[in-house]
Amino acid sequence: MNDRQVRTEDARRNLRELLNSVEHDDEHVTILRYQAPAAVIVPVGWYEQAKAVLADYEERWMNHPVTVTVTPPEAPSPGEGPYPKVRSVAWVETAAEIGDVSAFWTSGNSMSGLGIPMQVRTGTWRVSTDRVLRTVEDVLVGWTTVEGGAKVQWYQWKGFTRRFKWTESARAMPDGLHQANIALEQIRAAALDGRGPDQSEAAGIPFGFGLRGAAK
Repeated sequence: MNDRQVRTEDARRNLRELLNSVEHDDEHVTILRYQAPAAVIVPVGWYEQAKAVLADYEERWMNHPVTVTVTPPEAPSPGEGPYPKVRSVAWVETAAEIGDVSAFWTSGNSMSGLGIPMQVRTGTWRVSTDRVLRTVEDVLVGWTTVEGGAKVQWYQWKGFTRRFKWTESARAMPDGLHQANIALEQIRAAALDGRGPDQSEAAGIPFGFGLRGAAK
């Protein structure tokens, strides 16, 4: 396999020659726009194989998601001094290797940071908050995995786990809360489009929860 870079104007003039090189010589051609990669031309077989690998990776995460639960605090917290009273605790648990765990409070169209996830043991994070969390519907959780040496961002809401798709808005404003809002929109859109488990529930249609720590 050979990697090759061409400018947009050269690709436009020499498209037939580039396609022949990709099809017959197994070349990968990166098209540059303003000296930055804009697209890549690859052989069909390579593309189909890459799609299958990615689908398998996402399917494994859909079948073995991070578990989010909501509980009252283990003991009353008086909230003395600068520390607020702890009214609820969100737990994040998984047997997989994850990092950069984050948690956000959601309510309708509102969202804010929930608290700093503290790892209490291997595969378990605790998030204490002064908010009253009724069910896992109130919590959006994010984390990263490492795939091929690169970080992959994931989010879960209402039991629906989805790989984050980077948008121009997310790249332009790399803020955690802004990114979380985009992730929630992506989860709802995917649910309405019929992708993943419990589509109607993730889309925000009335439902009864089936997750631990949730109301029946």
